[in-house]
Amino acid sequence: EFNNIIEISDENFIAAKTNNLVGAGGVAEFKVKAVNQGEATIKGYYIRPWMKYDEEETENLVQYKIKVKNRK
Repeated sequence: EFNNIIEISDENFIAAKTNNLVGAGGVAEFKVKAVNQGEATIKGYYIRPWMKYDEEETENLVQYKIKVKNRK
């Protein structure tokens, strides 16, 4: 729910250096750009491809609340 406050301007996945092992971890990187003043929430769920996505499940939820005060 970005509410026209922020937008994802770029995203990238950086694989762990494990000699291309299947199932190895990595880091998801997102660049966020402020487009207006206000508040927005970024939600992400840490799930593996074979796991069922459940929006009501909070165990794997990562949430960031962002407040944009001044946008120059």
